[in-house]
Amino acid sequence: MNQLGACKRYNLRTRIIAADATAMYDNIEIDHGIEAIKLWLDSLKDELPGDFPHEAILDALDDVMRNNLAEFGDCHFKQIR
Repeated sequence: MNQLGACKRYNLRTRIIAADATAMYDNIEIDHGIEAIKLWLDSLKDELPGDFPHEAILDALDDVMRNNLAEFGDCHFKQIR
């Protein structure tokens, strides 16, 4: 914490907050959730357009599930785990 106080990037309004994102969403195991969506998309392959961006959807889902951003009032939070 002392090192943060000496850092010029932070001002008096800066807050450092830790939260356990895993505990907040303990019913969603990330790897299992992504695999479930992959299987679901695979099951719809014949119903989706031929140019459906299957891999792009899964890549985006992976990014979102592993890099959550949240806003509460004037505070912004980023999941780091």
